[in-house]
Amino acid sequence: AFKAGEPMSTRAAAIGRLAALVFVITFAAAGAWLALGPDGQRIGGGADPMGPSSPLMKTVLLRPGAWLDNYREHDILWLAPAIALLTAMLAAVLLHFGRPGAALLSSGLTVTATILTACIGLFPFLMPSSTDPNQGLTLWDASSSAKTLFIMLLSVIVLLPIVLAYWARAVFSNEFVFAGILALSAVLGVIFYGVGLDSAVESAYKNRESMLQALSGSDGPISIT
Repeated sequence: AFKAGEPMSTRAAAIGRLAALVFVITFAAAGAWLALGPDGQRIGGGADPMGPSSPLMKTVLLRPGAWLDNYREHDILWLAPAIALLTAMLAAVLLHFGRPGAALLSSGLTVTATILTACIGLFPFLMPSSTDPNQGLTLWDASSSAKTLFIMLLSVIVLLPIVLAYWARAVFSNEFVFAGILALSAVLGVIFYGVGLDSAVESAYKNRESMLQALSGSDGPISIT
């Protein structure tokens, strides 16, 4: 409706209004279904945001309506689904009054708020497991430990001089500056690689017993006997 001419713009606006109506109905129905229907997942214990990344060290509880617990605990989070509904209805109204540009912006907010609504409901889960809830992947399982993230930051510090080296050669046309910065990056890279490798080995050795115990006592697809 924004770029097309007649009669396509009129047809597009009509489809957009219908799509907004369908979205509002299905979005509200999905929320009601989550509140009254399936079991949601909540972490019961064992998850350590600052600990090693492993999906085997936590306990997950199943409870009806648990996917909405984050909203119940923090009322301000209800703004996300509310904005999704309101902007969808606003887009339909704007299309009705011939404002396709504003309707496009409103629909963009609808998409953003809808995705945010799902993310809030799932948090901290990224990939809940339907076979063994304890092995679902959370935000903390998918991320590295604080020490590893710090090492990654240092890696950026190492790689940045390489970019600067090529930039310096292009700007100053000086091979000595280029070679000097690359040599400095190589030295820093070796140091940080050694530190990172030692950290990974130390973490694996420290948590080997708990990880083996979790694997041997699980019925999930990665269990061992």
